[in-house]
Amino acid sequence: VGCLAQLDALRALGATTRRQGWVFPDLVSAGSFILEAEGLYHPFLQDPVGNPAHLEGGKPLVFLTGPNMAGKTTYMKAVGVATVLAQLGAGVPANRFRLTPVEVLVTGLNPSDNIRAGLSFFFAEVLRVKTAAQHVAEGKRCLVLFVEVFKGTNVRDAMAATEEVITGFAHGRSSGCMFSSHLVELAESLSELGRVRFVHLEGDIVDGRATYSYRLRPGVSDKRFGLQLLSEAGVPALLERIMAGTSA
Repeated sequence: VGCLAQLDALRALGATTRRQGWVFPDLVSAGSFILEAEGLYHPFLQDPVGNPAHLEGGKPLVFLTGPNMAGKTTYMKAVGVATVLAQLGAGVPANRFRLTPVEVLVTGLNPSDNIRAGLSFFFAEVLRVKTAAQHVAEGKRCLVLFVEVFKGTNVRDAMAATEEVITGFAHGRSSGCMFSSHLVELAESLSELGRVRFVHLEGDIVDGRATYSYRLRPGVSDKRFGLQLLSEAGVPALLERIMAGTSA
């Protein structure tokens, strides 16, 4: 029964790869960690925009910026999904994908508090970072993906903690890491490390509306759309009604 189940799973992976037009990855077993992709996208997107990805020994950490809703989290999920699919022996939603297989995949994409365990949101983030750091410190080949780490604390502590964590992970010799952040002020000091690749996802305001290309570009984006999206959702108008004491 176990063999039949495995055969059925492999058949499903092969059929999906063929039906979706995915490519089989190039798995590299020797040398330092490398992850390279062209035309990479998340398989759940109906009209995806393919993007590159690049992690390697000289610059093993990517610092990803961009305005709200530009696609940062989706992009990082695409990297994680592609890595898992590649190591399952399946095709990958990309035009090209090259990877050194990893022993551990650690993500901080959607942390949550735990009342029963007595964990605040912030301390849950801390423990997730600790898990990743333990694996990297042990020399394991890891892929580490974190979205807006330390958003559960004040800006001052978040800045200092994020800089310390990224500086440490950037010196990993056998791992690749991606961190997305709105803390663009860190870019100047992180650039001095010489081991961080800076990329961003584009966004702009056109005719009073936030628009996105979902294209990955080199460099850092300092665009901020938080208040813009608040306005587009109609929140300020509701707040004005509250302050005016009306319910009409």
